[in-house]
Amino acid sequence: MTTHPETDHSYERFSALFSGRTLPLAWLDLDALDANIRSISQRCGNMPVRIASKSIRNSRALEYIAGQQPHIAGIMSYSIAESVMLARRGFKNILCGYPCMEAEQISEAIQAMKETGALILFMTDRPEHISLLQDIAAREDHTVRICIDLDMSVRFPGVYFGVFRSSLNNTEALTRFLDQLDLCPRLEIWGAMGYEAQVAGIADNVPGKGMYNRIIRYLKKRSLPKIAERRREAVALIRRRTGRNIEVNGGGTGSIESTCLEKDVTEVTVGSGYFQSHLFDGYRQFRHIPAAGFVLRVTRNPAPDIYTCQSGGFIASGATDTAKTPQVYRPKSATLLKNEGAGEVQTPLLYTGNLLQPGGIVVMRHAKAGELCEHFNTLHVFRSGGLMDQWPTYRGEGFDFH
Repeated sequence: MTTHPETDHSYERFSALFSGRTLPLAWLDLDALDANIRSISQRCGNMPVRIASKSIRNSRALEYIAGQQPHIAGIMSYSIAESVMLARRGFKNILCGYPCMEAEQISEAIQAMKETGALILFMTDRPEHISLLQDIAAREDHTVRICIDLDMSVRFPGVYFGVFRSSLNNTEALTRFLDQLDLCPRLEIWGAMGYEAQVAGIADNVPGKGMYNRIIRYLKKRSLPKIAERRREAVALIRRRTGRNIEVNGGGTGSIESTCLEKDVTEVTVGSGYFQSHLFDGYRQFRHIPAAGFVLRVTRNPAPDIYTCQSGGFIASGATDTAKTPQVYRPKSATLLKNEGAGEVQTPLLYTGNLLQPGGIVVMRHAKAGELCEHFNTLHVFRSGGLMDQWPTYRGEGFDFH
């Protein structure tokens, strides 16, 4: 378990920091972020890190992390439109983590590469992807570099352990894809990505879920050798077909240790561990510091021990369950009401204590790191010395990436 010096995240400190500010607002603690960067660096060793912008969604924060994190490989973006923006902001190596079928955006990305000298890498796993890329690359008279997305899901009897992502889930499928790629002279293989989501993104030390944790740990343990074997076979096949080495991207915040053990992997992606949203609290091998969240205003006290805040219903994406709701961070003992949860215009809390009153604040954490920035125009940045700056989010800069 990775440990850090305690950061002062007391209720009193947050109250002092944001006294007189208009709420709700989002915050970013640079002291906590620095500690997380150091921890992630230790976990990665000398493995180059690709920062997942999906988990940040703030250009200033991306620049800050890239400047502090040793051995940076580049950025993993989540859309081609975002990749174009990042290229024009000065980022030079951008791997788009998801395929694009929008011809206009692909053309704009090629133009951005010509203008800036940046490298934008396109994710592929279907013949439709490479056919479209080939047509546009030929028309634009430009060679496009691609990354091949490899399925890392594992099937056990009665259990599909992973996510439905890539169609390249065996050697035969990859061979057919490479055969089709031979017909696309304007496309060049940069590398391959295998995202082991079932290891990187599923917590295995969730409080109060002993049996669940044991099952997840068992499935992860059984998955790891299968993941390593599939990635090794796929990379060997691509290298034989191309006659050269390729880059190999893998992992995520929750799988850094196991991903870095694979000899074929040349870089690891990390995102959520920087802000440490609450879905990443429940892992055995690490515990980073909450570095980002939001603050609500208490507006009502409708019943004894019930305090109602304005706004707060910032629910994370994915299968809907209580894990995707925000969590109260401070005061520690305040909790959401099961029958109401976090609401669009108000959020009632159960709290027995003497800290809350109308006009006061409640500090919250989002379930997923970058999605916090979809609800706020700025991050209020602070250190131990107090508030420092406001960094505009993508939303605050007028960007709306999907």
